[in-house]
Amino acid sequence: IFQNEPLPSIKRAQSAGIPDILAYLNHLIEIAQARKERHLVLLTGVPGAGKTLVGLQFVYQNPLQSDEERKAIFLSGNRPLITVLRYALQSKAFVQEVRNFYIQHEARRQKAPAEHIVVFDEAQRAWDVDRMSEKYGITSAAPGAVLRICERSQDWNVLLALIGEGQTIHVGEEGGLEQWSQGLEEASPHWQVHCASEQAPFFNTDQLHLNDALNLTTSLRSHLAKDVQIWVAHLLSGEIEQAANLMPSLISAGFDPYLTRDVEVAKTYCRDRYQFQFDKRYGFVASSRSRNLTQYGIKNDYVSTQKMNVGAWYIDSPDSPLSCCALDSAVTEFSSQGLELDLPIIGWGDDLRWQNSSWLTATRQKNVRDPLTLRLNSYRVLLTRGRDGFIVFVPPESKMDTTFEALKLAGLREL
Repeated sequence: IFQNEPLPSIKRAQSAGIPDILAYLNHLIEIAQARKERHLVLLTGVPGAGKTLVGLQFVYQNPLQSDEERKAIFLSGNRPLITVLRYALQSKAFVQEVRNFYIQHEARRQKAPAEHIVVFDEAQRAWDVDRMSEKYGITSAAPGAVLRICERSQDWNVLLALIGEGQTIHVGEEGGLEQWSQGLEEASPHWQVHCASEQAPFFNTDQLHLNDALNLTTSLRSHLAKDVQIWVAHLLSGEIEQAANLMPSLISAGFDPYLTRDVEVAKTYCRDRYQFQFDKRYGFVASSRSRNLTQYGIKNDYVSTQKMNVGAWYIDSPDSPLSCCALDSAVTEFSSQGLELDLPIIGWGDDLRWQNSSWLTATRQKNVRDPLTLRLNSYRVLLTRGRDGFIVFVPPESKMDTTFEALKLAGLREL
């Protein structure tokens, strides 16, 4: 794909400014190498804005990519994304799990990485010190650990951190951008920081370079995804009327958000809509904490989601039994973050319900400071996976009635 297809399947990358960002990053490599400097670049943006695409392009097509010695690596804590990328690219060369990076360079022995260019995907989800200590015996939060590891590379580095908005969904991910600021305070004083002006208040350094091109505000997933983001934000903030006011413009522009209490209706609609479009993908997505969806054929339980082949689920043709289009398996927020479908069927479960004019959760998780925020962020991920639209399925149970009514009032059309 990277050798033969420039920016594959992305038609709006030019207008979104991605080539300009890549040129900026490549120029930084030349500066860092020539001056023997270390640079941290924070690239922020809405879901689907192309952050991962920038990271992959940067790793693969940077000025050093022709060197025999590998100089760049793409790291992510998102295992399903890595699985899908490797499945699609048929390569493990430059995409690796960040846990292996920690273990190899910090937990077991403190050796210098071979790479001068490191891309840290989904950096907003970097673990805090408690989680890092529990999992790896590392006594600093993930940003501090990555900076410290990079400092062992001889002479220079460019570290690109890709940061999504409102997508913290795991235990230990609630620290946010502050952890990068704290990591810099613990690191050597020589790091230069590049970010958009929106992120500037997080950093107290005189080596701060502001560039608003480093905040990607336009989603590449569809021509409407930015407005979908706003609709989702209103919905999950409990602003039902504001969400409803926005919905007509989404629908009139071609985005199709539906609502149903009959899962068979949702399945039939998807199959009929895409029966002659073999490049289209639809399938079940659901929150990992919902407990009332499996009886409707949405297999979001731990055992089912662990044994599925995530790469085949996203990539295989619709006639494959392993494909998402078989509607025989489901992915959760953990297996869909950073990935997408044309029309997901979203199972809205009992872990996030509308009661007394607000969203509530009864979910409790060990070591989680704010379980409601993690639930809201999980549904933010699920509601922003669709290119053509989405179908929300609300189980036909009395305890889910008020949730169904809230979604209907927010503008979703009954299918």
